[in-house]
Amino acid sequence: MILDNLYLEVTRNCTIECEHCLRGHRELKNMSTITLDNILKETSEIKHLLLSGGEPLINIKLLEELPKLIDKYNIKIGTIGIITNGTIMSDRHIKALSSINSHCNNFKFILS
Repeated sequence: MILDNLYLEVTRNCTIECEHCLRGHRELKNMSTITLDNILKETSEIKHLLLSGGEPLINIKLLEELPKLIDKYNIKIGTIGIITNGTIMSDRHIKALSSINSHCNNFKFILS
């Protein structure tokens, strides 16, 4: 299957509570890697993939698994974007984002 746009809310958890947030109050819910695997397993190409939340960088396990699943299913990716509030960044996050970046043609880091 070829997808023009795939938007994934990878968590409902967040580090802050912005007045402009469309998600309402944060919830301690993360997308599992099993769910992500099920979403991607029949996909051959994604033109635009957007990762959002809550704060998507909270779900670091999923961000680390995404490139592995892209490889596993040999998915061609055009653009990957991640919408973040910029409050979390560690060496582990930089490594995960770098790996995601290497699996697409264009990477967008969007600060909200």
